[in-house]
Amino acid sequence: MKGRNRSAIPAAKGPAAALKPEPFIPLRNEFNEIDIEGLNGQDLETYINFEGIEDHEAIYINWRGASPAGVPIDDHESRQPVSDLTDRGLKVPVANERVTAATGGWVFYSYRVTHEPDAEESLRLFCYVGVRDRPGLSEGLPVLQVRGVHDQVIAFDELATAGVLLVVPAYQAMQVGDKVSLEVKRFDAGDRPLPVWKQTITVAANDLGKPLQRWMPKSQFNPLVGGRVEAEYTVQLAGVTTAIASPMQAFSVARGPSETPTLPAPVIEGHSGDELDPTGFKDGLKIEIPVYEQLQVGDYLLLNWQAQRPGNDVLQTVRMDLSSTESQHIVCQLGYEHLVRSIGDQISLGYQYARQGKALASEQLRFSVKAPRGELPAPNVHDAIAEGGAGEDKARIEAANILRGATVTIPESAQINPGESFEVHWHGHPARGRYVTSSPTDVEGRIFAIPPGVIAANMEQTAAEEAKRFPIFYRVKNAEDEPVAESVARNLRIQPLPRNAYGSIQLDLANASGQVSLADIRGAGGAQLVLEAWPFMAVGVLLTIRLTGTPNVDVTLRDAQGITQEEMANELVIQAVEISVFERLTLNAQSTVSVTCSFDEGEKWAEFPPLHLTLIP
Repeated sequence: MKGRNRSAIPAAKGPAAALKPEPFIPLRNEFNEIDIEGLNGQDLETYINFEGIEDHEAIYINWRGASPAGVPIDDHESRQPVSDLTDRGLKVPVANERVTAATGGWVFYSYRVTHEPDAEESLRLFCYVGVRDRPGLSEGLPVLQVRGVHDQVIAFDELATAGVLLVVPAYQAMQVGDKVSLEVKRFDAGDRPLPVWKQTITVAANDLGKPLQRWMPKSQFNPLVGGRVEAEYTVQLAGVTTAIASPMQAFSVARGPSETPTLPAPVIEGHSGDELDPTGFKDGLKIEIPVYEQLQVGDYLLLNWQAQRPGNDVLQTVRMDLSSTESQHIVCQLGYEHLVRSIGDQISLGYQYARQGKALASEQLRFSVKAPRGELPAPNVHDAIAEGGAGEDKARIEAANILRGATVTIPESAQINPGESFEVHWHGHPARGRYVTSSPTDVEGRIFAIPPGVIAANMEQTAAEEAKRFPIFYRVKNAEDEPVAESVARNLRIQPLPRNAYGSIQLDLANASGQVSLADIRGAGGAQLVLEAWPFMAVGVLLTIRLTGTPNVDVTLRDAQGITQEEMANELVIQAVEISVFERLTLNAQSTVSVTCSFDEGEKWAEFPPLHLTLIP
């Protein structure tokens, strides 16, 4: 059995250097207080440890306490056999009634290795019994932590380009509008003070319940190698005039890290190896963190899930209570939804403990988050309505809802690896109905715009038809732009525009009742039919205009001619009608101008509202 880590035992000077180390009380906090509320009616757990303890038969404790009134509460007779040694040493319980009897008072605690009156006594541990009243929070705010820093040594040569990440653990009364002011006092190698670095965080709604974070630039540490910093913060609660100050935490600044061994890496229950498959952790990750031997009630644990992908980091802070000191490990949870967001990312998972005057960090557990590429789900079309049976992935959408184009979205469950991207295929009618895009409109790379020019060619003739139903799918492409996977297709049909959506053609010389004078036509040297722009009008769309009447008049004025650049620019089609056409019509009889267009190069034709004319003398 080895003794307790000697680095955890303060070095005595002078005559005290030869004395055995003082006992260790996990429930004693950074203010030298025994938090009796944390006992929960149980005996006080203490530990005694020193080099060679296993060579002794028993330990004799020396508990010298006093109540606030000065009443002695002592025990210098109890004998504890040396057996069942742990990493912390010999567990020595102190009766609950002896501890609580001194509530509000004090105690000195030491031990001897023999019961002889002149036996050498160990160093004495001083404690207040109970948590005392202090300004601000009764227990005090936790110290500010620096992510990844071990043994209170900031290793300058290992700093990220951004600098160091300062972390303020979430505090109980956090609310929107709180002002949290960070202050880092800087001292160079000659212990000369340099300008203080300050920054204030205003707590927002999405900060509530989470650790607050701010980067302190690396440039602030350039002149500090060989020096030190003193970091603290104050909390100004919204609507409260007084501020609460945290304890100060000191850090030295050196070229390299501390030589003190780091804490062991965390363990993910059910995982080993270099890759983690989220599909095996639908209930999230259970992360086990070893309890280090000097853990105290009131220490703060910081769990650090550090990712390569920006914005994918997670920080959790947990206050240690008596149950923590009794456990072999602390358990933290990370939700499955975060694992899904982390697919394809490289992760470094670590933790650190801190209290005033103490800050230890762990080794990192490194792995990548990868899921076997299963079936990629079908894309979604905004405003489309699902139809058909389960697994058919059918949908319909009204053309009126996508006059300005369609929006295709790739589900979040379709995950890709770093360097990969999506390519969307709108695989409609081969004539003017297909489109391929690899240019998303959002920063996540999952939303794609389909232009209106490839909508109309895929419209059905009636709302009930599905002759033109077509697939929409996406491909995953690697960094070399090569396809590596293809999704299930969404099979879409587009219900047509109603006839009146196209507008009606007009004759320039006709009145509002549709009457047109043959004399006016002869006087003008003919007439003009005018058709204004309609939905999905585009260069190349075929347009036909016919005039029918009596007796047996059927004249095709424009025969499947494509819309020209000029017509598109003017958003207007003008069709001249010669005098001779009107002269063939019977006076005072109705004639009809009909208009049709084709978006798919003549396969199907959409009908416009007709124009009815009556020729008068």
